[in-house]
Amino acid sequence: MRKEKLKTALLLVLICSSIILAANVWFGSGVWPHGYDFFVTLPNRAFFSHFFKQEQPYLSPMESLAKPRLLVITNGGSRAVYYNSDASYAPYYESVNTFFKTVLADENALVMSTIVGEEEWYDVLRNDELLDTRSIYISYSTAFSPRLFAQVIGTEHTWLEDRVATLREFILAPVDASGQDVLLYIRSSEDGSVSKFYINYPHKAALYDRISAMDENLGYSYAFELNLHDSMVGIGGGVEQKVVMDPLLLISPRSTESVAITGANPITSEADMDALLSAFDYRERGVNRYTGTDGTLHFVENYGSISIHPDGLVEYYAVDEEMGVNILPAEGGTASLYDALNGAVRFADRVWSSLVTDQPFDALVSSDLVENEQGEYTFTLDYYYEGTPITMAAEGIDHAAIIRVKNGRIVEYRHFLRRFSGTGTPSENVPMLEAIDGMYARFAMEDSQIRITDLYLSYIADNATDEMRPVWCARIAGRQALVRAD
Repeated sequence: MRKEKLKTALLLVLICSSIILAANVWFGSGVWPHGYDFFVTLPNRAFFSHFFKQEQPYLSPMESLAKPRLLVITNGGSRAVYYNSDASYAPYYESVNTFFKTVLADENALVMSTIVGEEEWYDVLRNDELLDTRSIYISYSTAFSPRLFAQVIGTEHTWLEDRVATLREFILAPVDASGQDVLLYIRSSEDGSVSKFYINYPHKAALYDRISAMDENLGYSYAFELNLHDSMVGIGGGVEQKVVMDPLLLISPRSTESVAITGANPITSEADMDALLSAFDYRERGVNRYTGTDGTLHFVENYGSISIHPDGLVEYYAVDEEMGVNILPAEGGTASLYDALNGAVRFADRVWSSLVTDQPFDALVSSDLVENEQGEYTFTLDYYYEGTPITMAAEGIDHAAIIRVKNGRIVEYRHFLRRFSGTGTPSENVPMLEAIDGMYARFAMEDSQIRITDLYLSYIADNATDEMRPVWCARIAGRQALVRAD
């Protein structure tokens, strides 16, 4: 009996030793290229993903989609503008988010709806103490399809799907403290039409109190309140204004302070190259490698190629679109907009994290997000630093990342890798009105009228690594290029 037990114990030791040795061979660094971790990559494989299912939190770019770019709180004669990086933004965002989650999935919350003229849209927004107006203007960075908007805020569907084509701008207007009805205005980003919804909202009193408690007056005015949106000015309207602005462009008389930043290419070694390739599941043994005349490294395998430029631009192209990088949890089928976007953002974060482990991928989704029955989407991401956008001005790419997805696979991926750091040097920005004066002087002799659709502070990042300070940048209707207002 003792001999049998000894044999059993010895057999168990041998089995355990075999398992340990096998694990060391398969998961150790000797079999796989530097930077490639089979165990980490295993859950991402389509087959194995079914055995590794887990709830993953939203990454920074996806989480930021649910947060409006700015909230404008108007309370009678007081007005405050809060961007999503401001400390005072959170309580108002909480009120807005609670409203959307409560009513947009509940068809019973809708009392009635109608289409109204643009004049009513502006009247609700006016900073008018005599009318005692109270409202929250809500503006997102990108336009959504109603279905995607519902998924982003955390509901499966919304009754808006049959009523509005695209969502980007909203107004919540508690007219008074009585009753439960809230007015919800939505302006279509396609044709500018304004839909007015009467909403039964059980938490109206809390929303009304939140707006009424705001007593700041930071001096902001909409362009339409200053008559900067009108093409004809002067007595009798006989003088044509050469530069006009979008009616809802917010004008501030104050100067602000920012911090200077620098940018650095995070690819600094051969190990970084290997780690980057592993993010695409490329293995050196199966990849042909050559160097271009400009120093660009090219890696080519059967179904695609990766180019790593000296300045940090990474480009991937699928030779066979059906063999592109799979970003869905399972093979086959047409990807929904939500799944395609979520997968694309996760992959961009995977590329970033392969090189930068101590800093999140601070980027915003900047492309409009509208459903496509063919399952083909192009997403753009843009960097920002402490709430201030970073405009890419590098040769060959004008976004942080451009991702083309077809049927749940990435068929083209371009990413300008830059790690940004603050220098600690404060930088005072010129007042917005001064930038506007500069725009007027710049375009005074134009043959046709110039319409400014947006004016904002942004860092300008190019191939250089010089210190950057925010400058005023303008978007002009009908022109693709960004115009610096300094």
